[in-house]
Amino acid sequence: MILRTSYQREIDRFCKQLMGGEFNVRQFTKGALTQARAKLNPWAFKRLTQIAVDIFYEEAEYYTWKDLRVLAVDGSRLRLPNSPDIVAEFGEHGFGPNADSLASLATCSILFDVLNNVVIDSCIGPYEQSETQQLLEGHIQFVQKGDVLMADRGYPSYRVMLEVLARGAHFCFRMQNDWWNAVRDFNASGEKQRIEKWPISARVKKELSTPTDQDFITVRLIKIELENGEIEILCTSLLDEQKYEYEQFEALYHRRWGVEEEFKLLKARVEVEAFSGKTAKSVKQDFHAKMYMMTLYAVLCFPVMDKVKKEYDKEKTGNKHSQQINHTHALSVVKDNLVNFFLKNIYYKALNILDFLVELTREIIRPGRNFERKKKPKRQYHTTYKPL
Repeated sequence: MILRTSYQREIDRFCKQLMGGEFNVRQFTKGALTQARAKLNPWAFKRLTQIAVDIFYEEAEYYTWKDLRVLAVDGSRLRLPNSPDIVAEFGEHGFGPNADSLASLATCSILFDVLNNVVIDSCIGPYEQSETQQLLEGHIQFVQKGDVLMADRGYPSYRVMLEVLARGAHFCFRMQNDWWNAVRDFNASGEKQRIEKWPISARVKKELSTPTDQDFITVRLIKIELENGEIEILCTSLLDEQKYEYEQFEALYHRRWGVEEEFKLLKARVEVEAFSGKTAKSVKQDFHAKMYMMTLYAVLCFPVMDKVKKEYDKEKTGNKHSQQINHTHALSVVKDNLVNFFLKNIYYKALNILDFLVELTREIIRPGRNFERKKKPKRQYHTTYKPL
């Protein structure tokens, strides 16, 4: 059960759904739920997510790119409720022109399989923690041989590249065009791609969790001119120019946008910032419970997603556009059936209904659409004034 409204209203509705009655039934009080919840370790949801992910990759014929699993990492900021316990755990920061508007914030990060819509790992920490370094360290343990990790401009470093390579994986990072001397020189050249050897300093070697005796790291720099005229520099360990052709990298890195869409789903649809409690533990419970639900949605809907993708592919059907499932609707159907899956033990019937509803709700894929990102004021979620 994911709480959005008050404890007591959610409890009464939950009991009605569980017991199959026509009216809300008062079975226990919000105080009882509060006391029980205080004993629940948020790690339980994180562990359930890991189990779901492991089963998916063991059993499913998942999508790859040139036999590589394509992963992307990204982070975001979450606004937290105001309470002494949350301030003690996550800190408090001043905002506004005079930095006199205090708020508690958290940094969250996810490692995302962009081809299969699966969140492989997620974490949340204080605002001061760097998503590009500290939170990324927790994700790297889930990167394995046969993966290619993609990340935006704030993530690349010698240490991250070497840590990924040490796990038998590859990387494809977008670089800041003016931060790295080698990248700046390459950008000024007329070349489209170049293979270089970069020296590894003793300081970087000392920081590595996996020791190395390498003195150089070999990388391939790729220059891509985007439609808006901007130059994009990619740094990758995919060195084979015959197998990994230059022309394929623009589309490959564009896949990283999938993790941005996942955050949009997480914030706008799942409403991850609508926290249901005023303790640090409740914040972590809410975050990991919602990430578990999103993992369940991706895993349970994958067979239907695969079926729709194959049956409505424009190359096979002759249609103007391909089609895909409506991910927001699929997430809603999974959320509505959580009680059926876990408590009523009617999962076969629930899965059949889920497949039927998700397959019926399809959307046309319109390639090439590009909209300017509009900055809107963040929606505020008030723990005192919860929705009905």
